[in-house]
Amino acid sequence: MGLLGDFDLDLYIEAPHPIASVSLLIFYVVVVAILLVNLLVAMMGDTYTDVKKDAKQLWSVEISFAF
Repeated sequence: MGLLGDFDLDLYIEAPHPIASVSLLIFYVVVVAILLVNLLVAMMGDTYTDVKKDAKQLWSVEISFAF
């Protein structure tokens, strides 16, 4: 359930090693958040590049028809 974002903190606190399990949970949440933001930035960068390339091609086609 932790992979889906449903964290039951009481379950981790009642574990045999509560400090280690809570620390690993916090580490996991932070790393996943950083990776998801990085993925979002990469996808937006690719989209921006594609839109810019398509706009340049469209501009070239419109200029050729104008003359």
